[in-house]
Amino acid sequence: MRQAAQATPGLLLLLFLSGPHAAVVNRVTGPSERELTHLSPGGGASLYISGANLGDPFNPPTILLGVGGTGRCELEGFTSSNRRLHCTLLPDGLPEPDEAYAPGQNLHLVPLWLVKGGRHADCWHVGGANHGCFVQFDLGGAPRLTDIFTPSILPGGLLRLGGRGINGGAVGPPAFRASLTSSSTRAVVGCASRPAGSEVALAYSSDSAFGCRLEASENVASGFFNVSLLDTSEAGRGWALRHFLVDRSIDIAERRTFDLEILPKVTSVSPPSGYVTGGTALTVTGSGFGAEPSALAVDVGGSTCQVTELKPGIVSCISTAVCADWDSAFVGCFVRESIAQSRVYEWTGQLELGRCALECAGWPAIAVSQHRCRCLERVPLATDKREDKACHVPCSGDSSQLCGGEQTGPWRERTLSVYANWNASAPSPCSFGFRTDVPAIDSLSGAALVAGENLVLYGTNLDAGVEAPSVTVCGGKSCPLVSSSASQVSCTMPACSASAGEPVLLRIRPHGYALSPAGLIVRGVLSVSSVLTTAGTAAGGTLLTIMGAGFSDNPARMSVSLVASSVSVAGCEVLTSSTASGQLVCTTTAAQDASRPDDVLAAVEVSIRDESDELVESSRIESAYTLLGSSSAPLLEALDAVSGSAAGGLRLCMSGQRLAETNAVSIGDAACALESVNSTQVCCITGPHPEGIANVSLTSPLGNTVPLAFTHSPAPRVTSLTSSSGYDGMTLGLIGTDLAVPAEVHIGTVPCPVINASSTMITCTVGSMPLGEFGISAVVSGVGAAEVADDVIIRIEPAMLTLSASAGSVGGGATLTVTGAGFDRMGLAAEVLVGDSPCAILSLAPTSLQCRIPAIVPSTALLPDWINSCDGLSLRACDGNPSEFVVWAPPGDENVYVELFASYSYSYELAKSPVILSTSPNSSAPGDELTVVGFGFSLIPEENEVLVGGEPCDVIWAEVDENHIHEACPVRSSAGRLAYGLAPALAGAEVAYASLVHSVSPAAGSARGGTALTITGSGLSDRLGDIAVSISGTPCELQSSNVSHAVCITGTPAASSITDTEAAVSLWVRDVLAECSPSGSCSYRYDSSLTATLSGAIVASATPSTWTIALDGAGFSEPADANTVFIGRQPCTPTGGNATLLTCTTVPPLAGSHVILLVTEHGKAEGLPPGFMGRGVLANNVVHNSGSAYLISGGSVLVNNLALGYSQRMVALDFSEVCSGVWVSGSAHIVGNAVAGSGCISYGFPGFNPSAFSNNTGHSNSLGVAVKGGLSKPVSDVTLWQISHIGLWGFSGTDDPTLRNIRMADVKFGLVWFGIGPSPIPHTVRLQTVHVQDSLFLGRSASNPCSGEQVGILLPVFGNQGSISPITCGPLGGHWLMGGYGTKHPIGSDPPLAAHVRVSGVTFYGFSGSRSTVLMTLQRGGMDSADAVPPMFFTNITIDEVSRGNLAYLPGPKRDWIQPSKCVVLDCDGPKHVILHDLDGSLTGSGPDTSLLAPAEFMNLLRADPSKFTWYNIPAKMLYDPAPLNDPADPGHDMSRWANYSGGGQSYTYRRALAARELASATEADWRHRMVFYEGDERAFYQTSESRACDPTSAIMDPSCRQSRRTHAEVAYSGYGTYRQGCNFISAWNAWNCTASSMIPARLTIESMDRDSLHRSLVPVGLASGGFVDLLGGGWGHVETKVCGGYNCLMRLSTYHTTVAINRSYDLAFTGTNPKGLRLMLPFGIGDDTDLLAARLLVSIFYSNPEKLEVYYREQLVPPLEEGNTYNFSMRKPTIDDGCGANAYAAWESKIYIVVCGGLDGTEIRTVDK
Repeated sequence: MRQAAQATPGLLLLLFLSGPHAAVVNRVTGPSERELTHLSPGGGASLYISGANLGDPFNPPTILLGVGGTGRCELEGFTSSNRRLHCTLLPDGLPEPDEAYAPGQNLHLVPLWLVKGGRHADCWHVGGANHGCFVQFDLGGAPRLTDIFTPSILPGGLLRLGGRGINGGAVGPPAFRASLTSSSTRAVVGCASRPAGSEVALAYSSDSAFGCRLEASENVASGFFNVSLLDTSEAGRGWALRHFLVDRSIDIAERRTFDLEILPKVTSVSPPSGYVTGGTALTVTGSGFGAEPSALAVDVGGSTCQVTELKPGIVSCISTAVCADWDSAFVGCFVRESIAQSRVYEWTGQLELGRCALECAGWPAIAVSQHRCRCLERVPLATDKREDKACHVPCSGDSSQLCGGEQTGPWRERTLSVYANWNASAPSPCSFGFRTDVPAIDSLSGAALVAGENLVLYGTNLDAGVEAPSVTVCGGKSCPLVSSSASQVSCTMPACSASAGEPVLLRIRPHGYALSPAGLIVRGVLSVSSVLTTAGTAAGGTLLTIMGAGFSDNPARMSVSLVASSVSVAGCEVLTSSTASGQLVCTTTAAQDASRPDDVLAAVEVSIRDESDELVESSRIESAYTLLGSSSAPLLEALDAVSGSAAGGLRLCMSGQRLAETNAVSIGDAACALESVNSTQVCCITGPHPEGIANVSLTSPLGNTVPLAFTHSPAPRVTSLTSSSGYDGMTLGLIGTDLAVPAEVHIGTVPCPVINASSTMITCTVGSMPLGEFGISAVVSGVGAAEVADDVIIRIEPAMLTLSASAGSVGGGATLTVTGAGFDRMGLAAEVLVGDSPCAILSLAPTSLQCRIPAIVPSTALLPDWINSCDGLSLRACDGNPSEFVVWAPPGDENVYVELFASYSYSYELAKSPVILSTSPNSSAPGDELTVVGFGFSLIPEENEVLVGGEPCDVIWAEVDENHIHEACPVRSSAGRLAYGLAPALAGAEVAYASLVHSVSPAAGSARGGTALTITGSGLSDRLGDIAVSISGTPCELQSSNVSHAVCITGTPAASSITDTEAAVSLWVRDVLAECSPSGSCSYRYDSSLTATLSGAIVASATPSTWTIALDGAGFSEPADANTVFIGRQPCTPTGGNATLLTCTTVPPLAGSHVILLVTEHGKAEGLPPGFMGRGVLANNVVHNSGSAYLISGGSVLVNNLALGYSQRMVALDFSEVCSGVWVSGSAHIVGNAVAGSGCISYGFPGFNPSAFSNNTGHSNSLGVAVKGGLSKPVSDVTLWQISHIGLWGFSGTDDPTLRNIRMADVKFGLVWFGIGPSPIPHTVRLQTVHVQDSLFLGRSASNPCSGEQVGILLPVFGNQGSISPITCGPLGGHWLMGGYGTKHPIGSDPPLAAHVRVSGVTFYGFSGSRSTVLMTLQRGGMDSADAVPPMFFTNITIDEVSRGNLAYLPGPKRDWIQPSKCVVLDCDGPKHVILHDLDGSLTGSGPDTSLLAPAEFMNLLRADPSKFTWYNIPAKMLYDPAPLNDPADPGHDMSRWANYSGGGQSYTYRRALAARELASATEADWRHRMVFYEGDERAFYQTSESRACDPTSAIMDPSCRQSRRTHAEVAYSGYGTYRQGCNFISAWNAWNCTASSMIPARLTIESMDRDSLHRSLVPVGLASGGFVDLLGGGWGHVETKVCGGYNCLMRLSTYHTTVAINRSYDLAFTGTNPKGLRLMLPFGIGDDTDLLAARLLVSIFYSNPEKLEVYYREQLVPPLEEGNTYNFSMRKPTIDDGCGANAYAAWESKIYIVVCGGLDGTEIRTVDK
């Protein structure tokens, strides 16, 4: 019986893309698959990670170590693949090693994390030491370096190192390799314990010693090197630890530490002699010269020899002038002031020589000794007496001969010296003799000559050379030789400038330069021969080309005027001028009466000036140029519109006369893009311009026209859209104001044809668009462009509109057609689901897709179950129930989906379901007749479709037999086991068949895959889901199939081993493997010769609507259109090219990084890595509402672009996510761009190295400019306003960053700078300077009503990233104002030793609010600036009075920093020792050397907890001081009663100790208890410390026997803090204002050179002068031993940064035992870097238990002023006027007195065992 109509509820239809597979780690090992059990915390170990979907060098994962991800393993690209990664451990962030060497005693497990696509990889590593992806470090047994036994070594020499665990092995593979890295050039030299080819080691090695033979290559560079040692054994532990190296050297010139020096070696010098005047061409042979000429300097007898060529083992150079007694004096012939002011000083004594040269400007010569400068009345002669150490060898007037020329190159390496042999007749092989028999020039034939004239030099012995002499004039120009003799040399004058002032040089080859008296100068003659441009408009703008001679190459020295009737009527601005070509180009300026009708004939006059701006000469050519009047010049008469939209976009036509040559139109400052030009009309499209009136002017080769007025009126506005999303063909409405008919609308760059328009709405039809978000633009006819609101954007998406059927058979098989838009952009990887079953896609078109409905009931046996699942009482209960129809589609990113909704559903209904009951026969051959029995068939044969194995079976008849319908058809194919799919089939109804593969075409293709492979066969299927193809295991992605053909795209093989070999092609039909036909071909070859290579891609040109991409490589298909190119998912249409070059065009890609895919006729090309960022030219673009607008890489050009509203999220400090209007990596060209309206960065730089960065603007953003990394050039020329957070933020290790021409207004925090310096742990000293120059900080503009906080500069802070800090700043514990240097405490207590800030040429204006401050200490949380704030020095400052009233706020330390549980009982030093030094008085208005100082007397009676007191105390040594410099009224202890001991009349026991009297060192256990805040008489607290009578033999060494203990009030009788006598306290600033009459401040660094101690504390340290006592506690955590509170665990530095007044005397005392090594340094003097030694201090230091004390200055021992005399009644103590390091030890006081001078050299006191 017929079944009643039955239906299943509506099911969901889905279209989606599969996501990427997750990464899985199977195993973590070391080299040779060894377990990682004893890694070194110094890094360097190689790790190998095996697994699946791990990523590769083109899609690299992130590999981290540690619970917090503090460590990192850097991927090695060339040895990594998707299944096995190789990475190298970086040293930062790894566990800290043990101090004691104990292998295997402290094994520490650390987790390893692999992060790919923002997700952690699963770890399946089971068992062993690395179970669960943990790696193990041996913290006690890591190899370590402790000694350098060969501090200097020659190339090929034996390197010897000391340490522990560094045995390189005697035989077998080398266990260690040493690497020597230059600290300046980064050159690397190395050697292994056993070199290649040697069976045994060439040097001794043991557990504590390592040796190897250094490379002996001729290219090995000399210089200063640091040593690293890498474990190369199978254990692969990594780098040996370096921080155990104690004794390191300092390169004073570079201010860098180093381990050892490779010395250059000289073997011969040729020629053996030459003139003392220089000019000899020397050839020096040897080794150790290196391969970089700019890194090598040659010194010949104290004179520089300028390097001209460097070959392996050979250096060529030109000698320079030398004095016979070079060590005694320098002599030069500075005849003119211009030479005297030369700053090319590259030799010892440069400071003295330079100052003397300026002092003696105009004198014939100078003589300079170490301490004296003399101006000489004449050039010294050889016969002169050598008085005052003046050099007796005469020298020429050429300053470059004396100075040795300017040093080139980015670095300066070790100088290669050649011995000076003054006996030139008997030189040694490695010496050079200086000859004094130098020929001399007496006079010249003329002082000014034209090119081509003969110049004659007269003199004596001018033919002394072996070769012909050579002459240079005018600063290095060759004067070709004509003739020469002993008395004269003649040459042909070259083209020279009329302002040339350089001397004439005669070189006698090969000996050197001849002598010449002062003033032998020849110059060119100025003349004008022609004017190539003869006429131009009186309005100016004409490009004038003038020919002549004597022009200067410096346009600033040239001037041009147009003269009529002896009066200058117009000027001409000089653009270029050339001496050699005799050409000058200038642009005329407007004449005084530009609108006059008649022409004016004018003369052209050219003038030249010298370097002092004095007129040298003028030349005129008469009647050479005509100023055209309005009757003959181009004339602008009228505009077709006198006003238009301020947004631009108006087609403006201008009428006039003689306009045919117009080449540019300007309206005010804006260009108007030319559209058409003829003689009477010019039309252009206006650009954006501020509202108001502007002049319209036309420009042509004849110049500018007289302008007309044009008004920029308010623009029409588009405020919203009728829909935020759309699709092709949809009607879209634009809502706004002042809109009108007609109008033009564009979505992105695609036109949207207008349907209708009114003043408030425009409707248009959306055109064919790519998917994604686009902006809207509209132009109103006769008005111009509309202003579109920032949030007016539309998202173009696919759309579904109709279904061809709403119901069908439960057996599926029907073809469903879905109509809509945008389907063609969803890709072939899309999939359609009906319920949970796939609907196989048959076709995909822009507006429709077709798929075959799947079966919900595959077999008749299952049909009852489906029916029973419905309501048994009503078979219609399963009918229809419409459900939501949803489509998912990728809009360009596989991981992002668009969701579309439509009210459609699909139902399975029994009434529409034919059913198969049986078939016969059960086995058939092709051509046999098959009979099918069932019901629901059509009696019309052609209305039935029967498929056997997917192949059609043609129906030949259909009839009814009782209740069944019979169909018969011939079997056309033989296929596998198949249950029928058109209708539910009776269980077991099947036909046996086989599938065959006949052929594969083509037989070979690209090794990268991508080849379209066609497989022919029989018994296949037209359902894509039935077929699967692979080639040796590599999937081939199916594109289409039917019963006889399948087409697939080859994939990239996982293993390169199958490349260029025959690989089997396997095809499955419903999981059954097809057989290869006996006569068929079933193999395929991945062929490397057919694989194209893509090596480069640039943006060749760019317009707002089209980019042209140029691709470089090899193997491209020809013609060009045989290739297919995608930029990301966006097609790029090939336009031309050949086998190695291909160009294509595309719409501008979406913002972000894109992969380039190139497919040739043979398949995919070997491609570029991910990250194509649109390199090339980006100009005049607008991007808005994008995550990051412009991602720019090296070599790109970004000009005149705009980014609006790109993101509202604040980005992390480590730049782990890019959120920036302009993001620049590399040397890009960034000019004229604007970024506005976001919560992110305007301009972001991971390292500042653009080729150009100028005229850029950022406003209404969270940050203006953010730089993280090195700076190779100044950050300059940027305007920032209304920045809500920070204007300019920096985080850099560059030693001298420069911030110049920065303009800021209405910024919360103008400048925030974090500097990274060298670690003070190894006592490294390197000068670091932040330069802020020529900039504007405007606190609050007149148009800004904001009253929030505004700070001009937050005082920069410095830290280092050695011990406590991660490599990156940010997510590990900080934000933009805190967290620059570490996790727990951002700055910590580890600042570098010599960092400062110089501010010059800066303007501060408008800091007027109650919360406005020009300068403020950076102290925003954590420990920022708690330990040292770099001094700031100001010059040439402009500041208004209201800003000067809010000049500074220097907050004191925070109470909650004082935590006795962490042994922090004093205020932190940093905020208490801020120095703002006004060098010239321009900042404060109070005169030069005025300073603002933070109060150092800040001490709280109570801590943050009001129930607990705060401690402070003056060191007891200072309380017992018998002769304090602190108290000038104290005469010191009277020693008269012990005077007899001096003569030997009495004797005494040296250092006799009294048990209760000798001063004991404070220890960690008791120092805290000796610190009190005691408000009463302190003697009651210290009763046991009163003095008592002592015998004379004890009194000499025990001050307590001679001097009563002073109270705190008696020692600090003027108060606590910095010496500040005469200074005024300004409470609003919390600062002391000190004029120069009160004190001039300086930064004093007190540095313990001892190794860090866990058991000794030096604090508080007392520094006293004038009754003021400054108590220093150092940094946070100085006494803590168990927790890393700003330092390494179990490490504590003892370095103190304080403020002193120069030229005063200070007492210094430590609470604990004095350091055995102590360094005192005034690194910046008083800020005048030209005279650092002018800053001096006299310091006395109390030693309670002294040994022998030695004083060193500049690493030289400075003996006491009086050896052997240490008694007060006769000894001499140093004064402030004595030399640097001058010292004396007063034994009766137990004190040493030392003079400390300014500079980085410092003065060091070392305790030496007696």
